[in-house]
Amino acid sequence: DATTIDADSKVTMLRPPKVSEDNATFNLPGISTGQIGKGSVVFMGSGHYPIVLSCPDSYWGNKSLSIKDQQCTYSINNNIVDPTTDRQFDNGSMQRFFKNLFTWFEPSYQNGQNAINVATNIELAPKFDHGHQSWLPKYEFFINKSYNVSLEHIASGHFSGINPETTPILLLQSYEIGAFGDGTTTKNISDLSQPKLTANDVNDLIQYVNAGGHIVFFDAIEQVNPEPIAKLADMAGVSLGGANVAQAKTTQAYCGSSYYCHGSGVKPNVHAVTEHDLVVYERFETLNDDASKIVINSDGTITWPAPNKMPKLEVAKYTTPYMPLTIDGIPQERFAFFQVKSEDEKRAAIHELQVAFPGVKVCQDDYEFEVNCIEFRKGHGIPSFGNYQRANYERYSISPKVIDSMVEAANLGTNLTKLYQHELYYRTRGEQGHRLSLTELNQTYDNTSVWMWNDEPYRYDNSVEDELGFKTAVDYLNCYTNNQHQGGIECSVDKQQALIKYGFLHENGELNPSYPLNYQEKPLTRIMLGRSYWDLDIKVDTTQYPGRPAFTNGTQTVTVSTLNNAVTGTVNNMQSTGLWAHQHQQVQVSGGVPATITVSLIDDLTGLEQHEVALNRPPRVQKSFNYDGSNLSFRVPYGGLIYIKPHSNIEGTAKFSFSGVATAAFWKDNQWMYGKLSDVPLAEIDTGHVIYTTPVENIEQQDIQIFIDEMNKFANSASDFYGRDEVVSVGNHRRFTYQDLADHRHRFVNDIQISIGAAHSGYPVQSTTYNKGSKIPTTPTNDWLLWHEIGHNLASAPFTMTGGTEVTNNILALYMQEQRLEPNNKMSRVESDIQKMPLLFSRYNKHVWSNGDAGIRLVMFAQLKLW
Repeated sequence: DATTIDADSKVTMLRPPKVSEDNATFNLPGISTGQIGKGSVVFMGSGHYPIVLSCPDSYWGNKSLSIKDQQCTYSINNNIVDPTTDRQFDNGSMQRFFKNLFTWFEPSYQNGQNAINVATNIELAPKFDHGHQSWLPKYEFFINKSYNVSLEHIASGHFSGINPETTPILLLQSYEIGAFGDGTTTKNISDLSQPKLTANDVNDLIQYVNAGGHIVFFDAIEQVNPEPIAKLADMAGVSLGGANVAQAKTTQAYCGSSYYCHGSGVKPNVHAVTEHDLVVYERFETLNDDASKIVINSDGTITWPAPNKMPKLEVAKYTTPYMPLTIDGIPQERFAFFQVKSEDEKRAAIHELQVAFPGVKVCQDDYEFEVNCIEFRKGHGIPSFGNYQRANYERYSISPKVIDSMVEAANLGTNLTKLYQHELYYRTRGEQGHRLSLTELNQTYDNTSVWMWNDEPYRYDNSVEDELGFKTAVDYLNCYTNNQHQGGIECSVDKQQALIKYGFLHENGELNPSYPLNYQEKPLTRIMLGRSYWDLDIKVDTTQYPGRPAFTNGTQTVTVSTLNNAVTGTVNNMQSTGLWAHQHQQVQVSGGVPATITVSLIDDLTGLEQHEVALNRPPRVQKSFNYDGSNLSFRVPYGGLIYIKPHSNIEGTAKFSFSGVATAAFWKDNQWMYGKLSDVPLAEIDTGHVIYTTPVENIEQQDIQIFIDEMNKFANSASDFYGRDEVVSVGNHRRFTYQDLADHRHRFVNDIQISIGAAHSGYPVQSTTYNKGSKIPTTPTNDWLLWHEIGHNLASAPFTMTGGTEVTNNILALYMQEQRLEPNNKMSRVESDIQKMPLLFSRYNKHVWSNGDAGIRLVMFAQLKLW
């Protein structure tokens, strides 16, 4: 409707394109299949599918479903209900899937017309039950009689000699399924610490499949190719981990993809689809800038502003008289976003928005997701919970059209060529290539990233139909790897020359990252930069970031403290080695104890909108490796400092030997461990309480001892502030760091680009105070940023209360101010705000904490300094 943009428009707008088989975008499927000899193997990518075999009509029932004595009972308000009458019933779709799968394995089954024998090692299967954060409800696994299957349970050590003729299908788990939280969600994934198959079991299963047996694995394995199951998967041509796992999070109606979804952070997403029907008013923000104007053309098309001028699409906010008052005595705002359950609620919501926004029309078109008008949308009907309003599950339709669309979306050759032509347009300033619309660019980019961000060895075989464009894809991969990818063809000469001529590649074949890299202008470069994290045949020019020291095949032995006795997780015993892993060069590790070895400690920037249009470094850099305490060989994509996190709780030390490394400027134990002069681009300073990572140039003229003394003063003050005075191995009041707590440190890293803000808390604290000046950019006794972020890490009772997230951390900062000499031991803003407190108490009716902002809340604690 053109009048929602321009009230005076008489133009009939072109109908917006809908998602179809020609333009749909897909992620890689979580379900993977492969073959060994005469048999097939299917990895389902989720541990929750067994319940479909037990309760095919009600597996989605959540807390309304009870399972007892091999009976599935669906109840609403304690009344037993036929689940096939519920709006969530899938019309038998998932049962049909498994019957089709079993028939594919064993044609005589004929979708359940004839009985077959199936064996399983699943004793207890998970039952989805919303709200469980630390444990996963389970039930005794069985298969519903409607499948016409005879089920036998089989344990580890008994897979040898299974006859595919009499038992054609095995239903297995490689690992127990557990619940793992990360702060934003609880993932139900395979627990690699609880394997259900041994190496001998895997060998027996390989023989079983090779002889004609078939296996369905109900695992959700996040780690890439863990042994011993990786051996079977590899023989079947399947790579485990990553995309071969069902998504941990379903779509949500609030808070975007943000970690923070509490208090004022609970904001509805634009174009959200909710459980119940929705009345919403979405609009483009008003910007007084001609370059941000959306123009409706006479032919019904739209001319959109440039991406950096595009007005933000938002859910409108408004005030009503019944809302609580703000500090200025006006009602607080609410979002024009109402879930409604009846026609009366719908009418009431529309009326309220019409009153709040006079002149705004109700959307007239049946096309959903219109903007600048009050719209009614149908809900998806799937129960959704929490501040995020995440649905319990997601459903995707499948049909011949969807299958055809998947094939078209997955055409790597076509997609890579489109991205190349788009980037060529920008690199030649419009003289060559073809510019894609932003919508088509994002569709093509998303489809391509799904298939390319891995190290899959794509091949071209001219004896089979090339419907996925592998010939072109392998051509590009060989161009970007100096023909190391191989895969059936080599890089064509013309393409290689063009990629070098127009700056995609350097003359030596290295990828030119073209920082600051904007995927909207250089999408092919961004795709290949993303792939280079996994595919080490692609070599990226790292002279700008992280830096490229001269290759030295050095050998060093590092002594590591094995005690793990952290007071809090952000002051742990991950230890710096002062060693640098060269880009793509083999590093060998031996000796020591089992540990996690990590190269580079920096954020993952993948998909972060503000960064993807201006990347100053590869989005993923950090790599971690499990070390068994004996031998490890690894390579990394870009180079980086090496860290060790021992898997030990025993007080003592262990010696790790490294070869193929360079030495960095690393201060520890009152000395430069390998000398101060180094061409490794990063230096590290272990003060005894804090490990600080910064560009090596920063130490040239820095008085290191002053920096160490000031940083240690801050670290000790942090323990003092919280009343932590114990220096014993066991106690409730231990200091965060002290001499006898060997190698437990706070950690602070300067990086050229971090995930959010100027700095953020966590382990390590990350900061953008990254420069190549001759002095360290942090003054520990006068640095609110340092105090603020470490304050986040240490925030604890008695200062943890609702609404205190951005307050309690700053109490430590106020304490640090107090350590300075007058007149620098106070903050003028706080002094001024304290004088306003009587007015604030009056306006907030004495509820200053609940109604005030973080700055006002901080004043309440700042008063302690006066007392």
